[in-house]
Amino acid sequence: MPKSSFLLVPFSSADTPIDFDIDFETGDVGGRDAARVVGLCVAAMEDGFVVGHPYPTSYDITNPFINIQELSVVLGQYWRLDGELIDSYPKAESDEGSSDIPVVY
Repeated sequence: MPKSSFLLVPFSSADTPIDFDIDFETGDVGGRDAARVVGLCVAAMEDGFVVGHPYPTSYDITNPFINIQELSVVLGQYWRLDGELIDSYPKAESDEGSSDIPVVY
């Protein structure tokens, strides 16, 4: 996968957009907000997981610098994902129908 560039808009107006590029083959992160992305990824790797959508789903994080699914979960907590990131977000398994309890509307 070649180098990808992203400009992500935050969920909250209290935050700012991030602009960065990443090479998933080498793990190199560049661009205006590279340090911020690296900091979030390193923190997630140190914790070993993040909680993402659908909440409260826990996702293991080993190396989001080379794994686009992991990067999408890390950044998807704070910014609206688009393009390759939204397409790579892990799909949660549906538990619909796994209960004998009827849903009443």
